[in-house]
Amino acid sequence: GHYASVVMSQDPYKVTTFEKHYAVAIQWLWRDAGIRACYERRREFHLLDSAVYYLSHLERITEEGYIPTAQDVLRSRMPTTGINEYCFSVQKTNLRIVDVGGQKSERKKWIHCFENVIALIYLASLSEYDQCLEENNQENRMKESLALFGTILELPWFKSTSVILFLNKTDILEEKIPTSHLATYFPSFRGPKQDAEAAKRFILDMYTGMYAGCVDGADGSRRGPRSRRLFSHYTCATDTQNIRKVFKDVRDSVLARYLDEINLL
Repeated sequence: GHYASVVMSQDPYKVTTFEKHYAVAIQWLWRDAGIRACYERRREFHLLDSAVYYLSHLERITEEGYIPTAQDVLRSRMPTTGINEYCFSVQKTNLRIVDVGGQKSERKKWIHCFENVIALIYLASLSEYDQCLEENNQENRMKESLALFGTILELPWFKSTSVILFLNKTDILEEKIPTSHLATYFPSFRGPKQDAEAAKRFILDMYTGMYAGCVDGADGSRRGPRSRRLFSHYTCATDTQNIRKVFKDVRDSVLARYLDEINLL
């Protein structure tokens, strides 16, 4: 009762100094069986993927003189709004990435902004197969992501653009698949229960099937240019080694496409 009151009395929209008594209250609540039961049903409400990480590191985070680690920073999340540009180098190759929000309310801001890009990176979550949209509790997040993927592939600006598909959050998929069965939400999945690898392959097949459907007509005719290619990667954004390798592959595919366009390949 007391600890719950301490937490509930805080305004979630107000910045508050994270004092020790707040940490004690949150730690006590996190040990509560009822809270743990709620966490096991987290797909029913919108809980940040990183919540359990921060709850498990509260004691360290609330120490005096705390300095965030690389993982602390990587696991923080700020929803993308508007259009954000990032420039960085991968093995002496400069990459310019434009990050846009995928939420429905964000799409009209960027849908007409892209022409002559060498590659389209589509970031999709593997772990959202059992979750609903924040803006609509009746729509499955993964089905919506698949539909958006198809919509983007049909846009005239991307008809000849190579597509790099990131299927992200492999770690969270592996964590939840033992208790949340993929077939419950996608009945066409015939793989074994609790098998993360089978689930990953099935989800990838859904995206590649959507891609093939946008390139090939129902009669087998080619609808899109043969030059458009799909590169897919399983990713874990908090695994720096994995992301380093993935971006090396992105660099290689972007370079290959560019050299092909200027007839050097």
